[in-house]
Amino acid sequence: NTVSDIKTVKAGNEGQEFTIEGTVTANTSGYDQNTAFFDCTYVQDGTAGINVFPVSDSLQAGQKVRMHGAITYYNGEIELNLSEDYGGYVEVIDTEINTVSPTAVSCKDAMSEDNIGLLMKVEGTVSRVNESSGVVDRIYVKDANGDEACIYINGYIWNSATEKYDFGKDGAIPK
Repeated sequence: NTVSDIKTVKAGNEGQEFTIEGTVTANTSGYDQNTAFFDCTYVQDGTAGINVFPVSDSLQAGQKVRMHGAITYYNGEIELNLSEDYGGYVEVIDTEINTVSPTAVSCKDAMSEDNIGLLMKVEGTVSRVNESSGVVDRIYVKDANGDEACIYINGYIWNSATEKYDFGKDGAIPK
């Protein structure tokens, strides 16, 4: 299959199939359940990043992969769906763990449609924390410009965060 860059994939149509190559930026549940979303990961190349689902393989942030699937959406976010319906597959093309560092961005840029799926870092004050069934679901951070970013964790990562931090109006404060 012809490899497409992720920016091109994100401009495609729902159901359209693509093959991508990139770097895993989030561990998978097969590698470490404490630092993973449920059966998905994120992959980025030099053009963009994208959510990939379903993936329960043992993939570690920093590995290079080739994946094939089709565009679908979950909670409004574009994803590359690797289900059998689309002939989906994952192939690790470099097992070496390359350092993956987040790009520092403003909260406004973090919420930009073009940047969704990239590994990013924002700085600011925790403005609110949403829980669902007693589990942290989203953390909102407001930066110095007054813009707010949503850090969506859906209860899957930071499962011990409440043991380490107090989330208050002054931000995340170590206990």
